[in-house]
Amino acid sequence: MMHSDLTINIQNTPTPIPCGLFYNLTKESLYIPKKGGTDMNICILEDNKATAESVFKMALNSCHRLDIPAPSISCFTSPEKFLIWFRENTGSNIDVCFLDIYLKNDIDGLFIAKIMKAKNYHTLLVFMTSYDHYYTQMVQLEPFRFLSKPFQYEDFHKIFLDVYQRITLENIENKCMYSFKNNGITYSVNLNDVLYISSYKRKIFLYTSKNDTPNFYGKLDHVEREVRELTDKFMRISKSYLINTDFVESNGKNSIQIRGVSYNISPKYKIQKMQNNTNREQIMT
Repeated sequence: MMHSDLTINIQNTPTPIPCGLFYNLTKESLYIPKKGGTDMNICILEDNKATAESVFKMALNSCHRLDIPAPSISCFTSPEKFLIWFRENTGSNIDVCFLDIYLKNDIDGLFIAKIMKAKNYHTLLVFMTSYDHYYTQMVQLEPFRFLSKPFQYEDFHKIFLDVYQRITLENIENKCMYSFKNNGITYSVNLNDVLYISSYKRKIFLYTSKNDTPNFYGKLDHVEREVRELTDKFMRISKSYLINTDFVESNGKNSIQIRGVSYNISPKYKIQKMQNNTNREQIMT
């Protein structure tokens, strides 16, 4: 039995939500189809159909309350069919999975969680259970949160809000990931961790707060253009240096200091530095 363009009244929602859902119990799945991309990829595995539908509606309501415009929500009552979907639909794209631990099946939630962790360590797992004797095994899988059954909508929404904040933070950090190739291998560095970037003998060096110094062949002018597309934190101070302003400890007329080390500002770049400072002062006032 399939219903489309469903309208569901959900607790704490002032108006009905036009869901555009497809609800198909014969396939044991409940989902919102993607429409040109998604802002959050959610999956639910719960073998009790009534509970699965309830959790689905809770997730949908929380997306509505947080103004998430294009969520993708996939809900399953069969662990076998979930695994088929997971393997066929690139499970590495799942942001969060609300997972029932005790499944009345040969496959339990712990087994599912291990597979998901192996595929993508960054998927957030929220375990839904009323069985305390699984606690030790669950902790070993490093879940993001626990939902103790039975739970109310506000219990769910509190955890959903934590999930959303974590995903939002990770998305911001991912936007600052700078990628480069070295010996045919692609590497990525979070620019938030980079103190400064230098150029020496046609090689680029990224000095990080973790004391790593990844390097590759390239031109600093080209790297500067790429970095500026990702963040406005970096400022050119010389032909050979591009510094992260977040790590500047002192800012003099002719030099700046990062972690106790002074770096001279070339005359060519002093005007740029002055203009940047003026722009910041104007913004602050």
